[in-house]
Amino acid sequence: MLGSTRTELTSSAAAELFSLSDAQMRKRIGDLIGGGAGPTVDAYSRANPGASPSDLYFLIASDYRYSGPVMTIADRRSALRKGPVFLYYWRWETPVDGGRLKSPHTIEIPFAFDNIKAATRLTGGGAEAMALADKVSDAWIAFARTGNPSTPKLPAWTAYNSADRPTMVFNTTERGRERPNPGSAARHLQGDVVDIVRSVRLQADVRRPAEAGRYVILKNALMRANHPAGTSYQHGRVARIGAEHQRL
Repeated sequence: MLGSTRTELTSSAAAELFSLSDAQMRKRIGDLIGGGAGPTVDAYSRANPGASPSDLYFLIASDYRYSGPVMTIADRRSALRKGPVFLYYWRWETPVDGGRLKSPHTIEIPFAFDNIKAATRLTGGGAEAMALADKVSDAWIAFARTGNPSTPKLPAWTAYNSADRPTMVFNTTERGRERPNPGSAARHLQGDVVDIVRSVRLQADVRRPAEAGRYVILKNALMRANHPAGTSYQHGRVARIGAEHQRL
């Protein structure tokens, strides 16, 4: 079982990264991924309407540094066929520090161990976090016991495969309107960008700037953008257990 969070890099970011202008964001993304930076930023902007330049920077950089390599690992492990692989994507946002960290690196750990109150500096310690920890910790326990994290408290967690990339999205916050048809939204997004990322892979230990601009939008294209809170996703089909985050 492996996964990543939506904004891995916020926890270690310099203060100026939280107030980037559009030009500053585009330059940083260009420096990070090389060719294809413009289409990548455009794709993330379409997938995340209302996102600030800093929001877009953290989403793209986090996917490039973490979610992309994690997906590569999942691809390789599932290809071995030595046992099922389960992939998750953490979207719940911490209210700590005014909410600006969103879904930082390691945010899922206190949920996995049901230690919300012992990690209030990261989780905030609220009732919402406690409720999510109840679901997440049960999944981790089930995986430790049986090798399968599926529990009655979550939608069916399908084992990962490179064709469909089924992924559990963790988020139970209710801060905005539900999208009327998230499945259609996901399919529309795929149709818009999947040609850019088709057949592209990012090696976990090798940077390939010419392909990176096409690759880093893979996470948005296939698994997460515009998905409702707490969903199990497979090729645009979702099972809702929460409400859509209206803000990033």
